[in-house]
Amino acid sequence: MPTLLPKDTELKFPLVTVVDASAGSGKTTTLTHRLAQLLLSKHIPHNGLGNILAITFTNNAAVEMKRRVLGLLKDAALGLPDALEDLRPLLSMNDREIQARANEILEQVLDRYSEFQVQTIDSFLAKVFKASALEFGFSPGFDIVIDSRPLLDEAFDAFAGKIEQGSHEAKLLEYLAFRVFLFRSGDAKFYWNPYKELSKQVKNLYAKIVSTARPLVQEDRSIEYLEKGKKLCGLVEEVGMMIDRSKVVPSAHFVKYRVEAQAEKIDRLIDLQFPDSVATKSKSPQIEFAKFTKAVEPLRAQIESLRQDLIVLHAQTYFQPYIETHRILTDTVERIKRREGRVDLGDITLKLANFVREGAVPDLYISLGEKIHHYLIDEFQDTSPIQWQTLAPLIENSLSSSGSLFVVGDMKQSIYGFRGADWRIMRDLIDGKYFPSAPKELLTLETNYRSGQKILDFTKEVFHGIVPLQVMSGAAQASGLAAKGKGVVETYIFEGKTEERPERDLILRIVKDCLIRGFRLRDLAILTPENEDVVKVSGWLNEQGYEFVPFSTLDIRTRKAIGELLGLLKFLDSPIDNLAFGSFLLGSTFRSRLHHDHEKISAVDLSQFIFEHKHSGERRPLYVAFKDRYASLWDRYFESLFTNAGFLPLYDLTTQIYKRFGVFDILPQEEAALVKLLEVIKDFEERGMNSLREFIGFAQELSEDSDWNIEVPPDVDAVRVMTVHKAKGLDFRVVIVLLYDVALRADRVYMEETKEGVRLVRLLKKYGEADPYLSRLVVDRELKNRVDQLNKLYVSLTRAKEEMFVLGVQYPQSKEPSAFLPGTGYEEKKKSKVTPDPEKKEVRATLLHHSKGAMVKGSAQRIHLEETRRGELIHSLLARIVLVKDDPSSEIREAVKEEGASLRDPAALESAEKSIRGFLKGDILDYFRPHKGRSVLNEQEFARSDGQLFRMDRVVADADTVTVIDYKTGEEQEGYDEQVRNYMKILHDVFAGKKVKGLLAYVDRNVLQVVE
Repeated sequence: MPTLLPKDTELKFPLVTVVDASAGSGKTTTLTHRLAQLLLSKHIPHNGLGNILAITFTNNAAVEMKRRVLGLLKDAALGLPDALEDLRPLLSMNDREIQARANEILEQVLDRYSEFQVQTIDSFLAKVFKASALEFGFSPGFDIVIDSRPLLDEAFDAFAGKIEQGSHEAKLLEYLAFRVFLFRSGDAKFYWNPYKELSKQVKNLYAKIVSTARPLVQEDRSIEYLEKGKKLCGLVEEVGMMIDRSKVVPSAHFVKYRVEAQAEKIDRLIDLQFPDSVATKSKSPQIEFAKFTKAVEPLRAQIESLRQDLIVLHAQTYFQPYIETHRILTDTVERIKRREGRVDLGDITLKLANFVREGAVPDLYISLGEKIHHYLIDEFQDTSPIQWQTLAPLIENSLSSSGSLFVVGDMKQSIYGFRGADWRIMRDLIDGKYFPSAPKELLTLETNYRSGQKILDFTKEVFHGIVPLQVMSGAAQASGLAAKGKGVVETYIFEGKTEERPERDLILRIVKDCLIRGFRLRDLAILTPENEDVVKVSGWLNEQGYEFVPFSTLDIRTRKAIGELLGLLKFLDSPIDNLAFGSFLLGSTFRSRLHHDHEKISAVDLSQFIFEHKHSGERRPLYVAFKDRYASLWDRYFESLFTNAGFLPLYDLTTQIYKRFGVFDILPQEEAALVKLLEVIKDFEERGMNSLREFIGFAQELSEDSDWNIEVPPDVDAVRVMTVHKAKGLDFRVVIVLLYDVALRADRVYMEETKEGVRLVRLLKKYGEADPYLSRLVVDRELKNRVDQLNKLYVSLTRAKEEMFVLGVQYPQSKEPSAFLPGTGYEEKKKSKVTPDPEKKEVRATLLHHSKGAMVKGSAQRIHLEETRRGELIHSLLARIVLVKDDPSSEIREAVKEEGASLRDPAALESAEKSIRGFLKGDILDYFRPHKGRSVLNEQEFARSDGQLFRMDRVVADADTVTVIDYKTGEEQEGYDEQVRNYMKILHDVFAGKKVKGLLAYVDRNVLQVVE
C-alpha cells in the first residue's frame, strides 16, 4: 500500500498528525509505518525505545500492532524487497543502511522488550498509576479490578454495620430514603428496604460518577420541590372550589387531576398534563361560562408554570440522593481499596486525570523513569473525555520538547458511546481546539483497500442516499457519515412477526453455498446486534454441524467441565455444601473418570443415592454418607484432596485435582479451558491472594473482565459469530449481517456539563416536551444515540472484503435499521466459484500433560526430545497394564485404546505398541502375572526420609519380596543403577522385613537387568 507519510528528514518537530480514515482503509498499516519510521530514523529526535508509546483500545489490536511492527523490522533486517520498498520512502537511508538499522533496532526490542510500549490505553494508565502509586496512598503491588461492585458492596456493608436506632447513620439513611421516595412515582413509591435501593442505584451510577474528572453537582432541592408541589396542589384545589361554587360541570380529566392533588401526589401531577378544559359548559349560560373561563385562566398559567418548574426540579434532583450516598461512602471505599490493595479501572483514570490537571506531569515522568516524546494513538475516535483529560497534558508536555502526536481514526466507526467514547474529540483536534501552537498535518486515506467495489457502492447508497432522508437533522452529518465505491452484496428483508425463522434458513443456506463455492469456514463471519443473537445464531450453526467460534461465550466459566471443577473446589472449601459435592458427583467429569476406570457405578446409582440422602432426614453432610457407602471411591478420588485442602496452595491443589481425575485424558475437548483455569489461578495468586474461598468468590463475580476468556487461534477453521462491537477493526472475506429492528434505546441518565460541574439529569422524553431546557437535552441525547446507531451500522457494513449478505428483520414498533437498506438493486443472483486461500502449513507441537507429581531425576544425561516423548508414551502404556493372563494381547489393546483417546500421533502409538508386545513376551512377563498375595503399584509416589517424593514405574509386592522395576528405552546410560538403588533403599523403609529387589527393564531391547 502506498504510504502517505513524509520522509523523516521532512518532518519538523513538534508535530501533530491526524490521519482521517473516513474515506479509505489502511490505517493500521499507516500507523505501523510511522512507528517503524520513529524507531529506525537517525534524524528524528528523542526516538529511543522508551521514548515512544503506541496506544490502542483492545488487547487484540495491541498484539496485532506488535506483530506487524516486529514483522516489518524482521523482514527489513533480512533484506526482503517488500519491506525495504515500504521503508525506503520514509527513511533517508539506502537499502543496506535500512537493513543494518532494522537489525540493530530488532535486537534492542528483543533485549529490552518491556520498553517496547505498544499497549492499550487502560494498560498505559494503569502503568502510570502503578509508577505513582505511593503518591495516591497505595502500595505498588495493588490489584486492578474491572468490576467495582464488590468494593461498593463492602462499603455498604461497613455503613450498614453502624446503623442502629438513633445513630447518625440511621438518621442519614432515613433522610436519604425520604429524598428517594419524594421523587419516585406510583407503586414504586414505597420500599420495605430503602437501603437495598440506594445500594443498587449507586452501583448502577458508579460508571457515570467516575467517567468525568469534573465534580458532580450536589444540590438538595427537595424542600423546594415539596413546597412548590404543595403550592401546585393548592392551586388545583382552588380551581376545583371555583367549579364547586359555579354551575359548570368539571371535565373527567380535571376530576382525576384534582383527586391526585388532594392526595398530594406531586409525581402524578407532573406526569399528567393539566387539562385544556377544566369544565364543560353544559347546563350553564354562555355568559357565565365565559366569565368562569376568564377567572380560571390566571390560575391555569400559575399551575402550568409550577408544573414546568417541578418537572425540571424532578429531572435535576432525582439522582441527588444517590450522589450524596456515594459521597458519604467515598471515604469508606477508599479505606477498603487501600486496605485490600484493590483499585477499579475507572477510578484509576479519574485519579490520574485530577492528578495531571494539578500540574503533576513532571512527577509522572520521573516515576516512569523515562519521558515519552512520541505518542501514537489508534482508533482515536474511541477516546473518552476523561481519558483525553489525562493524555492531553502529557502530550502537550512532550510537544513542548520536540515531541509528536500521531493519531489515526474514523469518526464513522465510533461505536463505544456507551463506554464514554466521544468522537467529537477527534473532530475538535482536527479543527485546532487542542495544541494550537503545534504545527498540524492532516492526512486522508482516500482509497479503500479492504472491500470490493460493489460493497463500497452499497455502503455509499445507504449512507449518502437513504440515511440523510430518514434520520433526524444533523445525525447523518454529525460524525461524517453523509460526507463520504468487484464484490457481491445481497439484501433480504423479512417480517419478524412470524413464528418461522426465515433468517435462520437463509443464513444456513448462505453458509452452505459459500463452502460449495470454495470459501472456508474461517472466511465467514456473522455479525449480530446483541450477545443473545450470537447465542441464537451459534445454536443454528451447531444444529447443522458447522464449526463456529461464538465470541460472546469465550468465558471458560460457561463450560460445563469448568463449572464442575469450580464446584469441587467449593466443596473442598466448605465440605457441608451438599449441592456443590452432589453437582460434581453427577457431572460429566466424575462420570467420565468412573467409566475410564471401569467402575460399575452408574449416574443413576449416584442420583438415587443423593435422592435417598436428601429425603432420609439425615443431618450428616452428603460427603460423609458417600464415604460410608462408597469407601473405595472416596479413598481413590477424594481423600487426599480433602486432606490437603487448606494446606496446599490453590494452584497446587488444583493440579492435584487434575492429576487425581486425569482431566486431560478424560476431557481432551476441554484442554484449552482447563489450561486457562490454571492461568487464571496463577494470575490470582500473583496478586497476593491464595485463599480458596476468595478465589471461589472471584469466580462467581459477574463482570466484563476478560481474565476468564480463551484466546481464539487466528487460523482455526470455524465461522466467527460476534457482535458488531467485537468486529471492530476486523475484516473477513464473507460477512453475513443480521439486523433486527429495535426501538432507539435512551439512557435516562444524562450528563449535563455546567459551570459548576457535571449534573446527572433524569431525562424522560415526555418531560422534554413540556420544557424547552429539557427539550434541548432530549434532542442532544437523541442525536448522540442516532449517531451511535448509524456508526454501528456503518461498521457492520464495512467488514466484508469480497461478499456481504445483509438480512433485515422488521418489527412493527420500529423499522430501523432495515429501513435504511436499499429495496432494489441487491437481489439474490448466481455467484461464481472462488479461489480458496492457501492453507498455512505450520509445524505443531503435540501438547503433553503429565499426571505425575514432583519427582527427582537421577544423574542420567538428557536425551533427545523425540526419544523423551517416546519413552513417556511407553511408560504411560505400561502404567495402564496391571496384571495380565497368559496372553497379554487384550490388556495391551485396551491400554492402547485408552491412550489413543487423547494422543494425536497414531504412528508413535503404533511403534510403542509393537515394542511393548515384544517386551511382554520375555522374562518380564512373570512380574505381570497374578500370584496369590501379589499387589501391584504403577506410577506410585514414595517419600524418602527427608520428605522428597519419588515416582516409581512399577512396584510388585509379593508375600516376602518387593520388586521395583524401572522402565528404560534406548541404550543404557550412566546413573540408571544408582537411581534404582535409591528406590530400593526407600522401599526397605516402607516394606520393613521384606526382601527388596531392583530391576532395570530395557523395553526396546527386551532386556531385564538385576540391580544389586
